[in-house]
Amino acid sequence: MRFSRADLLARVTEEIGRRRQAAADRNRRGVEQHEAKLAEHVARTNPAWAQLADRIRARVRAGKPVTSADIPQDLRAGHNCNGYVRTWDAKPPAEQGPDLGALEMLARLLQATTDEEITSTALERLGFRMADLFRAARAERQEP
Repeated sequence: MRFSRADLLARVTEEIGRRRQAAADRNRRGVEQHEAKLAEHVARTNPAWAQLADRIRARVRAGKPVTSADIPQDLRAGHNCNGYVRTWDAKPPAEQGPDLGALEMLARLLQATTDEEITSTALERLGFRMADLFRAARAERQEP
């Protein structure tokens, strides 16, 4: 099968842009989900933290030790907490980049070549299988 070098380069460039945008969208959704979980955690636990802070201040003013019984139930890290409280330890999601290595290499190859047409056999000899390069794009477009 023969491909026009310019058409294939345009298709590869479009696919690179689409994959970058898809990765940016995934990263944005991950951050939004993390922020929503954090907001829910803060809304759920802030009253208990305020209560614990009041109890600590009262104990300190009275010269008494703070005990595990002073920890509100909403903050306890299990049935027998032994002074441990549940805290927010979740880190924001790590940013994930798109897998563009093969496509970017193919784009550089297509930009460097002077032939107007290139065959799928020539591309396969260079290590580029067209079905593999664009398979991820088809699979992502079929997802709901």
